[in-house]
Amino acid sequence: MARGLFEFNPFGYGLADTNLITRNTTLANTLSFNRQSTQWGVDVSNLRNNNKAFLTYGYETRQNNEWLLKYRHFLSASLTLNINA
Repeated sequence: MARGLFEFNPFGYGLADTNLITRNTTLANTLSFNRQSTQWGVDVSNLRNNNKAFLTYGYETRQNNEWLLKYRHFLSASLTLNINA
């Protein structure tokens, strides 16, 4: 329904799952400590992916939850140590 208004909420349409053929959602968050430092910094990131697809044999659902820890230390002007876990 076009009312001439800008709607920013992508979840405001109220569609039932039975109306969808595929659905993909991604949520990414990052928490940084000492990010602007010229010496060292730490980042913790979380990435969540949810996928649902209607196939010939029924619905297939996949979920992925990934955590990343990143530490960086500047040893000199031309040498940086990066550790990812």
